[in-house]
Amino acid sequence: MAKVRPEVKERLVADGRWPDFTRYRTGLIAGGVKPGEAIDMAIAKICPEFAESRVSKRRGRKPKAVAGVVRKPKSVSKEAATPEEAEAKVAEAGKRAEAIEAEQRRKAESALVGKDVFAGKPKVGAAEEVLWVAKNLTVAVKPEDAPGELAWNFLMLCRESADFKVKFMLNIASDVVKRRSDEEAEDKAKWDGVAEYDLCGAMKEAQG
Repeated sequence: MAKVRPEVKERLVADGRWPDFTRYRTGLIAGGVKPGEAIDMAIAKICPEFAESRVSKRRGRKPKAVAGVVRKPKSVSKEAATPEEAEAKVAEAGKRAEAIEAEQRRKAESALVGKDVFAGKPKVGAAEEVLWVAKNLTVAVKPEDAPGELAWNFLMLCRESADFKVKFMLNIASDVVKRRSDEEAEDKAKWDGVAEYDLCGAMKEAQG
Protein backbone atom coordinates (compact mmCIF):
# COMPACT_ATOMS: atom_id res chain seq x y z
CA MET A 1 0.00 0.00 0.00
CA ALA A 2 1.41 3.39 -1.03
CA LYS A 3 2.28 5.63 1.88
CA VAL A 4 3.86 9.03 2.37
CA ARG A 5 7.29 8.83 3.97
CA PRO A 6 7.20 9.89 7.66
CA GLU A 7 9.77 12.65 7.19
CA VAL A 8 7.77 14.11 4.29
CA LYS A 9 4.54 14.05 6.29
CA GLU A 10 6.20 15.64 9.31
CA ARG A 11 7.57 18.46 7.16
CA LEU A 12 4.21 19.07 5.46
CA VAL A 13 2.39 19.10 8.79
CA ALA A 14 4.95 21.52 10.24
CA ASP A 15 4.65 23.81 7.20
CA GLY A 16 0.84 23.67 7.21
CA ARG A 17 0.77 22.06 3.75
CA TRP A 18 -0.55 18.64 4.81
CA PRO A 19 -4.29 19.49 4.30
CA ASP A 20 -3.55 20.76 0.77
CA PHE A 21 -1.50 17.64 0.05
CA THR A 22 -4.19 15.20 1.23
CA ARG A 23 -6.95 17.13 -0.55
CA TYR A 24 -5.03 17.08 -3.83
CA ARG A 25 -4.08 13.39 -3.47
CA THR A 26 -7.69 12.44 -2.70
CA GLY A 27 -8.91 14.32 -5.77
CA LEU A 28 -6.43 12.48 -7.99
CA ILE A 29 -7.45 9.08 -6.62
CA ALA A 30 -11.11 9.98 -7.10
CA GLY A 31 -10.23 10.79 -10.70
CA GLY A 32 -8.92 7.25 -11.26
CA VAL A 33 -5.21 7.69 -10.51
CA LYS A 34 -3.52 4.83 -8.62
CA PRO A 35 -2.61 5.69 -4.99
CA GLY A 36 1.14 5.45 -5.57
CA GLU A 37 1.00 7.68 -8.63
CA ALA A 38 -1.34 10.07 -6.83
CA ILE A 39 1.25 10.50 -4.08
CA ASP A 40 3.96 11.21 -6.67
CA MET A 41 1.76 13.80 -8.39
CA ALA A 42 0.73 15.44 -5.13
CA ILE A 43 4.36 15.67 -4.02
CA ALA A 44 5.35 17.17 -7.38
CA LYS A 45 2.56 19.73 -7.04
CA ILE A 46 2.56 20.61 -3.32
CA CYS A 47 6.12 19.82 -2.21
CA PRO A 48 8.42 19.43 -5.25
CA GLU A 49 11.50 19.56 -3.00
CA PHE A 50 10.76 15.94 -2.01
CA ALA A 51 9.85 14.68 -5.46
CA GLU A 52 13.29 13.60 -6.71
CA SER A 53 14.20 11.77 -3.51
CA ARG A 54 10.88 9.87 -3.55
CA VAL A 55 11.36 8.71 -7.14
CA SER A 56 14.93 7.61 -6.42
CA LYS A 57 13.76 5.73 -3.33
CA ARG A 58 11.01 3.90 -5.22
CA ARG A 59 13.29 2.97 -8.10
CA GLY A 60 16.09 1.84 -5.79
CA ARG A 61 14.13 0.06 -3.06
CA LYS A 62 15.13 -3.48 -2.12
CA PRO A 63 12.88 -6.41 -3.08
CA LYS A 64 10.98 -8.07 -0.25
CA ALA A 65 12.50 -11.28 1.09
CA VAL A 66 10.50 -14.47 0.57
CA ALA A 67 11.04 -17.51 2.78
CA GLY A 68 13.00 -20.24 1.02
CA VAL A 69 13.80 -18.11 -1.99
CA VAL A 70 17.15 -16.49 -2.62
CA ARG A 71 16.94 -13.63 -5.06
CA LYS A 72 19.85 -12.31 -6.99
CA PRO A 73 20.21 -8.56 -6.63
CA LYS A 74 19.57 -6.63 -9.79
CA SER A 75 22.30 -4.51 -11.25
CA VAL A 76 22.69 -1.03 -9.84
CA SER A 77 22.24 0.49 -13.27
CA LYS A 78 18.71 -0.95 -13.51
CA GLU A 79 17.66 -0.37 -9.90
CA ALA A 80 18.94 3.12 -9.14
CA ALA A 81 17.47 6.12 -10.89
CA THR A 82 19.88 8.68 -12.24
CA PRO A 83 19.23 12.37 -11.45
CA GLU A 84 18.08 12.85 -15.05
CA GLU A 85 15.61 9.96 -14.81
CA ALA A 86 14.30 11.21 -11.49
CA GLU A 87 13.87 14.71 -12.86
CA ALA A 88 12.04 13.39 -15.93
CA LYS A 89 9.77 11.31 -13.70
CA VAL A 90 8.95 14.34 -11.56
CA ALA A 91 8.23 16.44 -14.64
CA GLU A 92 5.95 13.74 -16.04
CA ALA A 93 4.07 13.47 -12.75
CA GLY A 94 3.70 17.25 -12.63
CA LYS A 95 2.26 17.37 -16.16
CA ARG A 96 -0.23 14.59 -15.39
CA ALA A 97 -1.27 16.36 -12.20
CA GLU A 98 -1.83 19.62 -14.08
CA ALA A 99 -3.86 17.84 -16.75
CA ILE A 100 -6.09 16.15 -14.16
CA GLU A 101 -6.47 19.42 -12.25
CA ALA A 102 -7.49 21.22 -15.46
CA GLU A 103 -10.06 18.51 -16.22
CA GLN A 104 -11.48 18.71 -12.70
CA ARG A 105 -11.69 22.50 -13.00
CA ARG A 106 -13.47 22.17 -16.34
CA LYS A 107 -16.00 19.76 -14.87
CA ALA A 108 -16.55 22.04 -11.89
CA GLU A 109 -17.18 25.03 -14.13
CA SER A 110 -19.59 23.07 -16.32
CA ALA A 111 -21.54 22.11 -13.20
CA LEU A 112 -22.19 25.74 -12.22
CA VAL A 113 -25.83 26.81 -12.11
CA GLY A 114 -27.38 30.25 -12.22
CA LYS A 115 -28.88 31.94 -9.18
CA ASP A 116 -32.22 32.12 -10.96
CA VAL A 117 -32.58 28.35 -10.34
CA PHE A 118 -33.06 29.07 -6.63
CA ALA A 119 -35.00 32.30 -7.02
CA GLY A 120 -38.45 32.32 -5.48
CA LYS A 121 -37.86 29.28 -3.29
CA PRO A 122 -39.22 29.56 0.26
CA LYS A 123 -36.53 30.31 2.80
CA VAL A 124 -35.49 27.36 4.93
CA GLY A 125 -33.00 27.07 7.74
CA ALA A 126 -29.46 25.77 7.35
CA ALA A 127 -30.45 22.60 9.21
CA GLU A 128 -33.09 21.77 6.59
CA GLU A 129 -30.56 22.27 3.79
CA VAL A 130 -28.00 20.04 5.51
CA LEU A 131 -30.57 17.29 6.09
CA TRP A 132 -31.64 17.50 2.44
CA VAL A 133 -28.05 16.87 1.37
CA ALA A 134 -27.69 13.90 3.72
CA LYS A 135 -30.90 12.37 2.29
CA ASN A 136 -29.89 12.85 -1.35
CA LEU A 137 -26.22 11.85 -1.45
CA THR A 138 -27.03 8.78 -3.56
CA VAL A 139 -30.19 10.08 -5.21
CA ALA A 140 -30.37 11.58 -8.71
CA VAL A 141 -31.54 15.17 -8.17
CA LYS A 142 -31.43 18.41 -10.13
CA PRO A 143 -30.43 21.91 -8.91
CA GLU A 144 -34.08 22.95 -8.86
CA ASP A 145 -34.82 20.11 -6.43
CA ALA A 146 -32.52 21.62 -3.79
CA PRO A 147 -34.02 23.90 -1.15
CA GLY A 148 -31.28 26.47 -1.72
CA GLU A 149 -27.75 27.29 -2.82
CA LEU A 150 -26.18 25.98 0.39
CA ALA A 151 -27.72 22.54 -0.02
CA TRP A 152 -26.70 22.24 -3.68
CA ASN A 153 -23.12 23.39 -3.02
CA PHE A 154 -22.74 20.93 -0.15
CA LEU A 155 -24.10 18.12 -2.33
CA MET A 156 -21.64 18.92 -5.15
CA LEU A 157 -18.70 19.01 -2.74
CA CYS A 158 -19.72 15.67 -1.24
CA ARG A 159 -19.92 14.05 -4.67
CA GLU A 160 -16.61 15.51 -5.86
CA SER A 161 -14.58 14.67 -2.76
CA ALA A 162 -14.87 11.45 -0.77
CA ASP A 163 -12.85 13.09 1.99
CA PHE A 164 -15.28 16.01 2.24
CA LYS A 165 -18.28 13.63 2.19
CA VAL A 166 -16.93 11.76 5.21
CA LYS A 167 -16.30 15.00 7.10
CA PHE A 168 -19.75 16.32 6.14
CA MET A 169 -21.56 13.23 7.40
CA LEU A 170 -19.51 12.81 10.58
CA ASN A 171 -19.27 16.46 11.62
CA ILE A 172 -21.98 18.58 10.00
CA ALA A 173 -24.90 16.26 9.26
CA SER A 174 -24.55 14.18 12.43
CA ASP A 175 -24.49 17.34 14.56
CA VAL A 176 -27.63 18.68 12.89
CA VAL A 177 -29.44 15.35 13.31
CA LYS A 178 -28.49 15.20 17.00
CA ARG A 179 -29.62 18.75 17.69
CA ARG A 180 -32.87 18.16 15.79
CA SER A 181 -33.53 14.97 17.77
CA ASP A 182 -32.84 16.79 21.04
CA GLU A 183 -35.23 19.59 20.07
CA GLU A 184 -37.97 17.12 19.12
CA ALA A 185 -37.52 15.24 22.40
CA GLU A 186 -37.70 18.52 24.32
CA ASP A 187 -40.86 19.59 22.49
CA LYS A 188 -42.44 16.20 23.15
CA ALA A 189 -41.66 16.54 26.85
CA LYS A 190 -43.28 19.95 26.92
CA TRP A 191 -46.48 18.64 25.32
CA ASP A 192 -46.88 15.32 27.12
CA GLY A 193 -50.55 16.02 27.90
CA VAL A 194 -50.11 16.37 31.66
CA ALA A 195 -51.14 20.02 31.74
CA GLU A 196 -54.18 19.39 29.54
CA TYR A 197 -55.22 16.43 31.75
CA ASP A 198 -54.93 18.52 34.90
CA LEU A 199 -57.01 21.28 33.30
CA CYS A 200 -59.78 18.85 32.32
CA GLY A 201 -59.83 17.46 35.86
CA ALA A 202 -60.12 20.92 37.37
CA MET A 203 -63.01 21.78 35.03
CA LYS A 204 -64.81 18.53 35.92
CA GLU A 205 -64.46 19.21 39.64
CA ALA A 206 -65.76 22.76 39.19
CA GLN A 207 -68.86 21.44 37.36
CA GLY A 208 -69.60 18.65 39.76
